[in-house]
Amino acid sequence: MDDVAGLLALVGLAVLAMPVLLVVALMAVSGLKRRVATLEQQVEQLRATRVAEPASGRSAAQGAEAADYGPTLAELVREPAPAPGSVAAPAVSGHS
Repeated sequence: MDDVAGLLALVGLAVLAMPVLLVVALMAVSGLKRRVATLEQQVEQLRATRVAEPASGRSAAQGAEAADYGPTLAELVREPAPAPGSVAAPAVSGHS
């Protein structure tokens, strides 16, 4: 008989835990909604400032900083490739 009482107590606790878990889940979702709304607002602000920047895509401070480090990968990729005829063929060494 004690086993049945223990089982009923566990079932009762599980039933009472469900509303508590529901409240915790709803609070977590509301917190996430607030964080997502803040992030969306920050993205919109960044997009607005990006549109307002000069056509080169760099501010004066970024340009001076980039000059210290050399060209960026995007600048290197934009450079024209050498003509196909101007590339030297690799040297073949014969090991006989």
